[in-house]
Amino acid sequence: MKNLAFIFSLTMMILFSSCGDNSSFKAEGTIDDGITQNMRVIYYDNETINLLTIKVKEGAFEFKAKLTAPTMLEFYSANKSLLGRAFVEPGDKLECVLYKNSPYKANIKGNDVSERWSKFLNDNIETIAGGNAEKINSLVTKYIQNNKADLLSTLLLLTEYISPKHEADGMTLLSTIAPEARPQYLIESYESLLEKSTNIKANERISMTSFYSNKDSLSTFVPHESSYAIVAFSNNDTRSDGVIADSLRSLRKAYHKKRLQLVDISFDTDTTVWKKSIENDSATWVQGWVVGAASAHSIERLGINRLPFFIIADSTGKQLYRGPSVDSVTHRIDELLKAHKAKEKKN
Repeated sequence: MKNLAFIFSLTMMILFSSCGDNSSFKAEGTIDDGITQNMRVIYYDNETINLLTIKVKEGAFEFKAKLTAPTMLEFYSANKSLLGRAFVEPGDKLECVLYKNSPYKANIKGNDVSERWSKFLNDNIETIAGGNAEKINSLVTKYIQNNKADLLSTLLLLTEYISPKHEADGMTLLSTIAPEARPQYLIESYESLLEKSTNIKANERISMTSFYSNKDSLSTFVPHESSYAIVAFSNNDTRSDGVIADSLRSLRKAYHKKRLQLVDISFDTDTTVWKKSIENDSATWVQGWVVGAASAHSIERLGINRLPFFIIADSTGKQLYRGPSVDSVTHRIDELLKAHKAKEKKN
């Protein structure tokens, strides 16, 4: 009997090991635009960034990839705009429904964490996509405080919590999460993905960008028309306190247009909201609005996923600074233009 029991146990072990593959994962799904293109998938495993190029045929895709430990997976369009994120473990099979213009609308199944992550983003899409740091951070903080032993708390803190000016609060929140729910492999994974993604987007050059001006005419931003340019991206919520307007007004007063272009591009949902929000600005800088916001063809490759967001570019369109702080962008442009002036005097 003991021999029979041993043989039965051995047979079951072999059967189970043959049914699952613990050194890889699978994913399949659709992208809503229904076109044939390439999709980028990026994840960190075995101390290496893995970047996959996946063929999407008529909006459908499937692939299998090696994986040795749990990690976070990111999906990007061919133009490098985020399509969605998932948590994945070796042996998982993910089922994905992705939307080109709305990463927070993505629906991903295949494990409990990814499914709850998708549900949280779907349920709070208006707040998160709105870009208001205070509202987003409040939402994430509330979830973490109520779910300290949940791996999703760590994922939300890493991906949605807006850290600039809130670094101390973010570190405090991380420390409140139970150790088993904030594994080092996950933190390392996200840091590596963030560095890779930021480097890719930062190397993109800002090209000619068309937009509707506040005078109801089509205008175009051209980098070579000035030594440097600040391109600000904002919406009604992030302009409401007047800080962006005051900063741009001060910069316009300090520097000539040939030295510095100032363009504030709105991501408001429609022109009515945009025009109402800027009617009292008395702007001395260029104000514009683009159809499609962050997913507009000339903008999506820049990876603008937070508002406000600022980019400093030189006359060739090369990005010299990118970030969400208006104080930092003002300080950086002062440094650049003082150095530029000193160089001219020397020559």
